[in-house]
Amino acid sequence: MRTSGLHGQRVAVVKGYSIESQLVDTGRIEVVSVSDIDEGIDRLRNRMVDSYVDSLPILVDELQEYPLPGSKLSVLDATQGQTLYIAVRDDWQPLVTLLNRGIDSLTQEHSEDLKRKWYGYQLEQGWTDEELFELVMKVGSVVLLIIVGFGIWNSRLRKEIKARKAAERRIRHIATHDELTGLPNRNLMQDRLEQSLHQSERTQKPFAVLFLDLDGFKQINDDFGHNYGDELLIQAAQRMKNLLRRSDTVCRHGGDEFVVILPTAVAVGSALAVARKLVVQLAKPYKVKKQQLEVSVSIGVAMYPAHGTDVEKLLRSADKAMYAAKAAGKNDVRLASTDG
Repeated sequence: MRTSGLHGQRVAVVKGYSIESQLVDTGRIEVVSVSDIDEGIDRLRNRMVDSYVDSLPILVDELQEYPLPGSKLSVLDATQGQTLYIAVRDDWQPLVTLLNRGIDSLTQEHSEDLKRKWYGYQLEQGWTDEELFELVMKVGSVVLLIIVGFGIWNSRLRKEIKARKAAERRIRHIATHDELTGLPNRNLMQDRLEQSLHQSERTQKPFAVLFLDLDGFKQINDDFGHNYGDELLIQAAQRMKNLLRRSDTVCRHGGDEFVVILPTAVAVGSALAVARKLVVQLAKPYKVKKQQLEVSVSIGVAMYPAHGTDVEKLLRSADKAMYAAKAAGKNDVRLASTDG
């Protein structure tokens, strides 16, 4: 490597070293004087200079003891001081003649071998603490980004799944429940009745079905409007839910008609007792928008299998019994007849 390779660089060199003047004379190298090799290597390590120039044996020894990872070592050609000299003591002057004869007798090949022996070097490459820290930070950042990205993706996926499940539940609820009162609608009523039928077929135990119709509800709609009527239906539905057991089902059949399924009412007496409690509770006044409204209820009761062995027959029997209660003066309960 010639000095031209250093043009435009900041080059550190020990002050007073013979090569310093040669570098300065080029006029194209910024020479930075340092006090010793430690300062020069330190400046190079901290990137305060681009290169450091020193005696090859000294430089190799220093770098082998304190490696400078990523460094490149080159030899400057065509510079003073390349010729090798052997110094001897003043009182050993005859030795000079002998040494010069030995040197003169060396072939070019032998000279190169000697150079390689004394100037041979192998720098150990490695990582500086700063480079290792930078590498760890980069790898850590990538890992962190992956973890964060996966966390965000997983969180969004969970939210999406949760939202979809909520939407599915909402769709199922809308399909099986009355929008106004929140009670099961005709679809779910049909399913519950069929379940009760299958259960009773297996256990050979009866169950009861009640058909309810509010008396005087049409008049409230006519006098106060549908908003008042809707609120009354909501309150009536809540009263029925509060009175019945969790195993029972109250459904809105349509308009002001309701169906109650009592799967554990195995006796006519227990079914009629529940029906009479409903008559009492539903006849109590309703407060709607500062208005006190009153209705009554007529209820028909049908028992499986006495009054029907399928859903259609049971509902028809309970419905006919309900109309019988209305014909008898309303606000009353009637048991279905066995003749259908």
